[in-house]
Amino acid sequence: MLKSINKSFVKVISFDATNTLFKLKVSPGFIYSSVGKDFGLSLNAQDIDLKFRDHFNTLEKELPCYGYNKCGPKRWWDEIIYRCCNLDINETSKEFAGTLYNELSTSKYYTLINDKTPEILKYLKDNGYKLVIVSNSDSRLRSVLPQLLGDNHFDDYFISSELGISKPDHGVFSMLCQRLSCSPRDILHIGDSLVKDYQCIIDFGGQGLLLNNSNDQISIKSLNNLYYINKSE
Repeated sequence: MLKSINKSFVKVISFDATNTLFKLKVSPGFIYSSVGKDFGLSLNAQDIDLKFRDHFNTLEKELPCYGYNKCGPKRWWDEIIYRCCNLDINETSKEFAGTLYNELSTSKYYTLINDKTPEILKYLKDNGYKLVIVSNSDSRLRSVLPQLLGDNHFDDYFISSELGISKPDHGVFSMLCQRLSCSPRDILHIGDSLVKDYQCIIDFGGQGLLLNNSNDQISIKSLNNLYYINKSE
């Protein structure tokens, strides 16, 4: 199950967050349109979903890492909402965007991909592994994840909005090594993106696994496979 991993080297296990540990229960369009009703806004969920990824990618190029050292995550997400919902900026749209930002700072709209994740993380901690998050996301992860998991299982968080660096830039793993006093080969990183997660850590000199990918040589079907990390196969 973990045949591609040299288990004897692994001291730190890092996880991507979104679509690795948790995911949205419903689409952004559904959330935006539902909350919009409370502000008298008639929004089409399908239209928002069709626009969302394009607007996200465009703004990420304009203001990388959620506006790091510029506008910051709150104003960055406000702009996404204005663009996706085709809203003018006024008191109503500002209050609407603020409500969305705050509600998505909680676990309300998220769910764990694997219900056993808290138990798996505890097992890894109990067996001496340091656990960290390496995510191209914003600081709301620090509140959302403990709510979903029932506890904070992580020794550190490496979040692009706080660092000004996002995967696949190797710099995020360089920072990890500095903070945790480890070497690249000590790290096993797990995520859902071939380029941003797997290839990034491999190029850095660490080890990687993809979650639920079709390539059985470099992937695991679920986080349950991590129970075998300290066992011979």
